[in-house]
Parts: sequence; structure tokens; C-alpha cells
Amino acid sequence: MELEFQPKEFPTPIFITGCMRSGTTLLVDAVTEHPQLLRIGYELNNEWTLIGGAPCGVDAYGPCEYRDESHMKPEYASNMTYTMARYMKEARSWNRTLLRMKFRMKNGSGGVYYDWKNLIPVNKSVHLINKIKYLNAMYPGCKFIHIIRDIYSQSYSQKVHFDKMHSDFKGRVAILPEGGGDYWTRIDESAVNGEDKSRRFPDNFELLPEAWLRMNHLACSELNEVASGRNYIVSFEKLATDGPTVLQDIFNFLNLDPKHESKAKKIAYRQRKQYHTNTGKDPLTIWKEMMTPEETALVDSAIGMHRDKYDFITSSLR
Repeated sequence: MELEFQPKEFPTPIFITGCMRSGTTLLVDAVTEHPQLLRIGYELNNEWTLIGGAPCGVDAYGPCEYRDESHMKPEYASNMTYTMARYMKEARSWNRTLLRMKFRMKNGSGGVYYDWKNLIPVNKSVHLINKIKYLNAMYPGCKFIHIIRDIYSQSYSQKVHFDKMHSDFKGRVAILPEGGGDYWTRIDESAVNGEDKSRRFPDNFELLPEAWLRMNHLACSELNEVASGRNYIVSFEKLATDGPTVLQDIFNFLNLDPKHESKAKKIAYRQRKQYHTNTGKDPLTIWKEMMTPEETALVDSAIGMHRDKYDFITSSLR
């Protein structure tokens, strides 16, 4: 008879969240250089939308909708666990190793070799920012790393990103639903109905700081409520200016195997290539010279009208 498989518990995932254009990619590429932390896919937005019960605003599949524990079903957890486990298994192949090596050579970050016996899956997606309670219900005990970028800097970067999308994809626009916990959804301009015309960008710059306040307040509130002690909230500016300290602190927060401590320190202090995906300049200061006085005033106004939310968000940072 065949030997029984040795039982092995699926490792509890780590989720990296944040608004678009807040440094989630920069963060995940650096963190997953650690031998225990394997990045699973790019963002898994298709998988979360189609088999994970968590709509992520993927084209043709509807908006990026809010989800909490009431929406979680066992089959969704099974589907996503199978997806992650399969990826972790395939990641050990030489083909995947060569792809990681190629990415590392091109971008100057990202892991190549891993501690396969003590691996922890890491999933990063900006479209999970409104699904903290959902993820916590699916994987009790999971940890979250949430990154927040300065509201002015993020609003400018988001504007450039959406403008480029509108140009490159011939009229693609972004819709931010009114109120609630839903996030940006990108659709063709021809599909926008009358109700959504006032809620689309590029037409309405005010939506950008509104989205920053809404989503970061939601994420920080739910992280404090359901994942106290299991969340790390960091600023993009701190990561950009003092990366070694932030990365060392994150590795300590994750309570990783001490045998990798010297490796983790080298990862934290390693010099990486600096690349900016849409601005081409210093991401910390470019907004000061590129945003118009009118746009800056709109961000000022948004903060003024929601000072309690803004103060709560900024006080949540490490």
C-alpha cells in the first residue's frame, strides 16, 4: 500500500496592502528577498475575483467591492489555498528560479533562492485594501503590512497613472463609487452611466484625496479591530529614506527563523536600484513642483473636511 502523506499545516499568509501608487511593489520586492518570504503571483487579482469571492475590479468582472467576514465561504478559502500551495510548489522549479534571477538582474530587487521547508506565502495587492476583515476570516492569524504614502504625493502619482491609462487605453477611466468601502474600478469611458460621470477620473481631481482618506481610514480601522498585534503600518517616505531600519523592523515583526538573521540584515542594508514607474523623478518631492495650486488646494480642503480621519491615519503609522 502507498505510504500516507505526512500532515503539514498550510503556512499562514502575509498580506501587503495599500492604496495604488503607495509603494506596495517597492515594499514586496524588498521583503520577499528574505529566504522565507515568497511572493505569490503578481497580485492574484484574477484569482481573488473569479475563485476567491473577493472582486478586485478586474476588467469585465465588475467593481472592486468591499468584503468582510460575512462574505467568506469555505470554498473560497479552499480555492485560494490551493492556488497559493500550487504556486509554492511550482516556484521550486529551475524555470521559476531562472525567471526570478532575471527579474533580480533587471530590477535590482526580489528574491531568488528560498528556504523551502519554512516558506511563508506573501500576497500583495492594492485591491485587498478594502478586504482586511475578509482576509482575516479566511486565514485567522495572518499578518498584514500596510503602506501609506503622503496624501499629496500619492494624489499626484495617482493622477499621472490614471492620465496615462486614459491615453494608452483610448478612453479608459477610473470610477470611485459614492461612499461605502468600494475602491477604484477601471472601465471604458463609453460604459460610464449618467450616475457615475461625476465619480470618474480624469474629470474630477477631488476624487483622488477622497479615495486616500476613505481607503486608508478603512484599512487602519479594520487592522486595529481584527488584527491588533498582527499588523505593521509603515509610511512610504520612511521606507524610501530609511529602508534598512524599516526592513529590519518588518523582519522582526514577522518573527522569522533566527537562522536567517544575518541574511536578513544583509537584505535590509543592500543597495537597490531606484526606479520610478510613472514620474521619472524623486517620488518624495515631485508633487511640489508638478501639482497646480488648484490641485494642492483641493487636497488641503479634503484634509480640512476630514481632519479626524486624516489624524487617525497619520497616528496609525509606526
